[in-house]
Amino acid sequence: MGVNIGSSVRINGTVKTNIAKPDDPMIDKDWITDSDPTRLDIYSDSSISDFDALILDCDVEWSFLKSESGSLYAGIGYQYQNFKYDSNLIHQYSPSGLPGWEFFGDGGVSITYEMTYSMPYVILGGAYNVTPEFALAGSVAYSPFVDAEDLDNHILRDKISEGDMEGSALMVNVSGTYSFAPNMFLEGGLNYTWIDVDGTQTQSFSGVPIFLVSQEAESSQTSGYLKIGYRF
Repeated sequence: MGVNIGSSVRINGTVKTNIAKPDDPMIDKDWITDSDPTRLDIYSDSSISDFDALILDCDVEWSFLKSESGSLYAGIGYQYQNFKYDSNLIHQYSPSGLPGWEFFGDGGVSITYEMTYSMPYVILGGAYNVTPEFALAGSVAYSPFVDAEDLDNHILRDKISEGDMEGSALMVNVSGTYSFAPNMFLEGGLNYTWIDVDGTQTQSFSGVPIFLVSQEAESSQTSGYLKIGYRF
């Protein structure tokens, strides 16, 4: 959804949420040995029983070049992402042989996980009128100041891990629009987002902080859409 202000400025806003949960299992890995930080100590896989996603995006665009064949614009924006998972443990064990880390799921929720991204960004985009009826559009956005937080609750172990990370993100969008009637159009597009952050994670058992470890997180998100619209 967007609102034009004058002939050169446009404000856009988008809200996205999920309508289904992922079918892939949730895999969790922990490296907790200070003397050998590359050794994988804990591994678990779980089935996702509940999933909630919310993405809020808004930007302000300024068109600095317009012609009959197309336009170019630049702007600033902000995107907020929040993902929440509930999962049922299938099996957890220690690949390195640490005792006391093997568990089997009982069918109930055993792990909850939440990840939040906050991303101010700059954007450059444009549109090109291939024919009077068909137009292509695209944009590239970059955020050098991504703030990320996650909360990982292993209910069976009474372990809570809280992460605080920073990094960058790249967002690419492409779309095509075909006007098949005076006021009606068909539009399809692809969106890709890459987020890379790192920082530290505090791991607590029974409410007592025990470990402070390094943490890295990467997110690769791809989505597509198809819509029919009417111009008033």
